Amino acid sequence: MKNTILWILKLGLSGLLIWFLLDSVDADAVLERVQGMDMGIAAVGLALLIVQVGVTMVRWQIALRGIDGWLNHSDAFRYIYMGIFFSQTLPSSVGGDAVRMYKGYKRGLTLSQSINGVMLDRVATVLALAFLVAVMTPFIWSRTGDMALVLPFLAIALGGVAGLCLLMLLDRLPAALQKWRVVRGLGQLATDTRRLFLTPRYSLPLLLVSVIGHINVSAAVYFFAKAMGLHGIGLADCIALFPPVLLLTTIPISVAGWGVREAAMVAAFAFIGVADADAFSLSLIFGVAVVVSSLPGGLIFLLSNDRNIKELPSDPVSDPQSGA
Repeated sequence: MKNTILWILKLGLSGLLIWFLLDSVDADAVLERVQGMDMGIAAVGLALLIVQVGVTMVRWQIALRGIDGWLNHSDAFRYIYMGIFFSQTLPSSVGGDAVRMYKGYKRGLTLSQSINGVMLDRVATVLALAFLVAVMTPFIWSRTGDMALVLPFLAIALGGVAGLCLLMLLDRLPAALQKWRVVRGLGQLATDTRRLFLTPRYSLPLLLVSVIGHINVSAAVYFFAKAMGLHGIGLADCIALFPPVLLLTTIPISVAGWGVREAAMVAAFAFIGVADADAFSLSLIFGVAVVVSSLPGGLIFLLSNDRNIKELPSDPVSDPQSGA
C-alpha cells in the first residue's frame, strides 16, 4: 500500500510538471517539431541509446571487479537491460537498480557486492559528470557570457568530489552506532569505495567508461535535435548541458524522470537561447526514445528462467555467502 501511494505521488508530480510546461509553451510549436522529425537521423540517436546499454554493462563490470565481484558479459548485459526496462516502462516499486542487485545476488555475488557494486556504479557516473562539467565550464562561459550561470555547474563538480570523500569516511562513524544495520552497511560501502577509487587500474577505466557514457547519451540528444531541425544546438552544447539534466532525473521524485527532465531541459537549454517549446519537444522525444530502446529488456526478462524479483536479505554484513 505504501509503495502504491508513493508511486501515485510520483505520477502526480510528473503529470503536474508536464501539464505546467505544456500550459506555458507553444503547444502548436511542440506538435510541429515532433511531426516534422527526420526519422532517419532520429534512428541514429535511438541506436546510440541501445549502444549505451553496452557501455553501462562495462561500467558495472569494472565497478564489480574493483570490489572482487564478477559477472560474465552475458549475465551483466541481461541484468542491465532488464533493469532499464523496469525503470522506464513499468509502474512498479521495483526499480532498475533493485533488479540488478537481486539478479547479481542470485547469480553468486555476495550481498555487499551486489548492493555496493550498483551503488558505486552510480557514484562513478556522478564523478564522471563532475569531471565533464569541470572540463566544459569554459565552453559554457563562452556560450552564456555570464559567470553566474556557470556557478551551478561548478557546484555540481565540487559536490561530486566532496560526495566521494564523504563516502570513503562512512566507516569512521562512532562505534556506538555500529549496532545498527544501516551503519554497518555504510561502513562496508566506505571500504569498497576506497578499494575501488583508490586503485588506479580500476578507477581510471571506470571513470573513462563513465565519461564515454555521458558523451554517448549527449550525442543521442544531439541527433534528436538535428532530426527535429533544431540547428542552434551543437554537440558541445549537448555534452555541456544534458548530463546535469540527466542527473536530476535520478532523484526519485517522479516516474522515470518524466516531468523533472522536461523542466530541467527547458531551464538548461535556455542558457544558450533555445526556445522553451523546442527544449520541451526535445526532452519528450528523448524520453520516448529511451522507452523504445528499453523494450528489448522486457523481452529478455520474459524469456529468462527466473522472472521473480524479490527483496534482498536485509543485512549485508552478516551475508552468509560472504563468509562473514
